Amino acid sequence: MNCNFDSNNLINKYANMIYRISLRYLENIEDAEDIVQDVFMKYIDYRKSEKNFNDEAHEKS
Repeated sequence: MNCNFDSNNLINKYANMIYRISLRYLENIEDAEDIVQDVFMKYIDYRKSEKNFNDEAHEKS
């Protein structure tokens, strides 16, 4: 299992954006916070599967 990435940098880079988008769609703070957590958990699972992103835009989406 190769999971070499800086999770703090990743969270600092994308968490606010994910939260704002989620809050706008869901209009509920708790649900938006859950979405942020779910997104990062799925990201970690993806990286643990040793898959790679093509570029930064692919990672962001």
